[in-house]
Amino acid sequence: MEQSVLECLGAEIIGVMSPVSICMFLVVLLVYALPSPSPSAAPITTAANLVYAENPADSPAEKFEGALLNAVVFVGLIALVTFLLVLLYYYNCTAFLRHYTRFSAFFVLASMGGSILLTKLPD
Repeated sequence: MEQSVLECLGAEIIGVMSPVSICMFLVVLLVYALPSPSPSAAPITTAANLVYAENPADSPAEKFEGALLNAVVFVGLIALVTFLLVLLYYYNCTAFLRHYTRFSAFFVLASMGGSILLTKLPD
């Protein structure tokens, strides 16, 4: 007997939603298990706040200008990296792109896993 479109579509949706739901559940458990950072900790500089670091004493206008400047810089960085990756693909540097993808996946997993491991280890 032939499957209907709804049965086939439902199986595909469940196939996607199951791992996503499991991942979300694990993230919630991890966030619950990790301690919250102390308020006296120094602010972390990321790609999202390269130009302007918010200060509680700043006026709302300064905070808005800083947030806008940070957004422009962040979008510019993303556009630059995307352009670079497309250019590498255009010039058929697929071996480099494969190794870059492997390295970046390893680096993200190792850094996130390492920081979680260091947080959970007793002092």
